[in-house]
Amino acid sequence: MRGVEIQPVDRTCLRCAVEFDYIRSVPIHLRMFRLCIVLLFALPFASQSQELVFNGSFEDTLCAPNLQYPNSLFSAATWFSPTYGTPDLIGSGPALTNCYMQDHNSAVFQSFGEFQSPQNGAVMAGIYTYADFACIREYLQTELIVPLLPGEKYCIQFHVVLSNLSNRAHDRLGALLTVGDYTDLQNTCLTALTPQVLSPAGQVLNDTLNWTVIEGEFYATGGETHLTIGHFYDEEVTVQSVEGAVAANTAYYFVDNISVQRCTPTVGQSEQPLTSLALYPNPSQGSVTLDLPETGVLRLHSTSGQLLEEHYGSAGHFSFHRLPAGCYLFTFAGTSGAFLQQRLIVQP
Repeated sequence: MRGVEIQPVDRTCLRCAVEFDYIRSVPIHLRMFRLCIVLLFALPFASQSQELVFNGSFEDTLCAPNLQYPNSLFSAATWFSPTYGTPDLIGSGPALTNCYMQDHNSAVFQSFGEFQSPQNGAVMAGIYTYADFACIREYLQTELIVPLLPGEKYCIQFHVVLSNLSNRAHDRLGALLTVGDYTDLQNTCLTALTPQVLSPAGQVLNDTLNWTVIEGEFYATGGETHLTIGHFYDEEVTVQSVEGAVAANTAYYFVDNISVQRCTPTVGQSEQPLTSLALYPNPSQGSVTLDLPETGVLRLHSTSGQLLEEHYGSAGHFSFHRLPAGCYLFTFAGTSGAFLQQRLIVQP
């Protein structure tokens, strides 16, 4: 994490569109309905190439540090640090109360000599990936919306740009997919596994002006649930010195616009059409019934992407009862490869 003092702004959050006192005066059921509408439209809709990374551009931020991994001050919804390292979140606008995010338009950020802006949207992440003097690295990890299907080909893509302060640059930044989270909260380096997607060996990522896309395809073994972005190599990496930078023998990259999707089928192949998951009533008073079209895995998520419940069900009706008031996302991964989803509002 970079040493920037964050000045909090009281009673403010990225998702707030009106003043606090006005919100307090609105009846609770109307407040919830309006908030659900805003959050649900921020969630990905079903499509022929279903996006499996929630919040891949870090636009949804949390107004609190990640309590599951307390060493991490990274506050993008569904993203966390899998090691002792502390990634950064760089956005625009004033800092938020308990939201650890730097402003890339601020005088403090620009006084470092930085000028990069997010590749997509208003927020990007930043991680240290190399140091001459020690194994000092940071990583970004998230849980996919649904696990990967065995034998299916997936397309992975993310974007990076070197910090203007870095006086080191290197190759072989990668994306690692694992069954379950892959964490080591005692160290800062993850080198035990090989990422499925890498930037080309020998192609040093030294551009500080233009974003570089890192992308690749791979066939899933099945059940992969987590994605990790970072640097996973030791001796094999190619390091290059960068003239004019002031950082002490380190490489620091901004990261943005991360995506995992099933690759488009080749000619002659067909893909299961995607439709909305049927559920009723919606809005609900706490009980809801879903119509499952086939055998598969049904998951209930919060609007931040957190997995709340998971069930394996057969074709037919499936019911939930006594759900607390709030906004939810149901996802269903069928055995045929179909992926369905639907939003739910539970009123108080």
